[in-house]
Amino acid sequence: MHRFTNENFKYSHIIFGAALPHAELVVTQAVALREYVINRALLQSLGGNSPLYVGLPKAWLQIISEKGFNINFLVCNLLWIVTILKNFMLGCRQIFFELTKLALYSLKESKQRCRYVYFSDLTRSCLPQLNASLESRCVINWYLRWQDKPDNIQELCHDVEECANALSLGGVKLSFCRSPYPYPTGAVYVAKYIIWAIQAITLAAFSMLRGRWWHSLLLAEAAKAAVIRLSDGKNLALQYLFPNSRSYPPLWTYELNASKSEILFYFYSTNNNVYPIGTKNALLSTRLSLLNWPNYLVWSKTHAAFIKDCDKRGAAIKEAGPIWFSDNEMPVPQTTAPTIAVFPVQPQRLYRYCLLGLPFEYYVPEVAKRFLKDIADAASAVEARVYFKNKRNIQKLAHPSVRMLCDSLAGRDNFSIIDPDTSAFRVIEKADIVVSMPFTSTALAAHQIGKPSIYYDPMFSIASDDPSAHGIQIIRGFEALKAWLLIQVNEVQRSI
Repeated sequence: MHRFTNENFKYSHIIFGAALPHAELVVTQAVALREYVINRALLQSLGGNSPLYVGLPKAWLQIISEKGFNINFLVCNLLWIVTILKNFMLGCRQIFFELTKLALYSLKESKQRCRYVYFSDLTRSCLPQLNASLESRCVINWYLRWQDKPDNIQELCHDVEECANALSLGGVKLSFCRSPYPYPTGAVYVAKYIIWAIQAITLAAFSMLRGRWWHSLLLAEAAKAAVIRLSDGKNLALQYLFPNSRSYPPLWTYELNASKSEILFYFYSTNNNVYPIGTKNALLSTRLSLLNWPNYLVWSKTHAAFIKDCDKRGAAIKEAGPIWFSDNEMPVPQTTAPTIAVFPVQPQRLYRYCLLGLPFEYYVPEVAKRFLKDIADAASAVEARVYFKNKRNIQKLAHPSVRMLCDSLAGRDNFSIIDPDTSAFRVIEKADIVVSMPFTSTALAAHQIGKPSIYYDPMFSIASDDPSAHGIQIIRGFEALKAWLLIQVNEVQRSI
């Protein structure tokens, strides 16, 4: 990934604040978030044998041109100008929003907050379910069980607005907080922010006229960071937790370096690394190669070693074991027969799959259907029941041929489709045997729980010692799968 190393790239503390030492990386991350837009434009250019039309910095366009793409620089530069103007306007709107909030809070009395932790980027299914008979395997419940959390936590805050009603979880309050950071009270902070806002808008505008677009690009993020920078640093959370569904640290988190708050980036899955088939050398995606979180929570030593390869700054990495994330209230079916929990990787429609830009053809319909059909047939042969669960409900993005096969297999007496929003951990706990498509994290979770667990490769494409397996056995081919399942089923029946 190209970094902006040109000496003309001058970054201002007014915009970047505590992130100034990392400004080049922060700007690169902000542009890299346009990955799908870039991939779509590249594919359209290749497929139509036409010029490339995408708004990007001149430095990146130059590199793409050197790779042989025909680029219409005039149109691309105009598109980039429009993108920057849009971000400038969004930044001004965010400044107005933050200023309004500060003005409202200036009228309130300052109060000392209790010891709390903030969870960002959650959904309703990440919160405990109201059904008291079922302990959901969600990240909140995982955190309450985590032995390394701070002592004497009184409140857990989240950003799920549809779950605004507060709950009590064993004496710990669970509540909705619209903002991850507190707004200071007092007119002096409003005055400080107004001064900063005038400086920031003026700087971004004049920088834009001089071709220094990066200040406008990050103006909205800077508006949030300035609230913390100009405040007294009180009432911040003990920890801020971000899931691996997010890519990079928000600009405001850099302002917490001088406080006692801890930023944690946790992985609720491990299928993040990419090893091209036939090799043992990890190919880092753009997202992974630009990681720079201060603290990581990972599943295992192998996972920790991989993150060290991604982020070489010496960040703190802590092994936390498998981390729950989301769940629902749907019960897992009960049966007396030996059960096999099956976890695939859903192939997406071709247009969506192409945008991912994967370096190999494995998560495609041909492999997925062979994976599913082989396991269903092998389960029937050994008289076992299948619990089939997709990771999430992607609806129309799922490839139709695979959906049709799932619907067909659901007609079998020994084949149950589990709601995708049900936690994989609950399914694994109910199952006797676990089969996963390479290299989903469910295989590791099952191994941790103590269930027989393998990766199944129906195409003989993956080496038995592939490092992505984290030490989990890889079974290749239908006959080997059936033989392994027969051994496991016999073990289950002997233990009854």
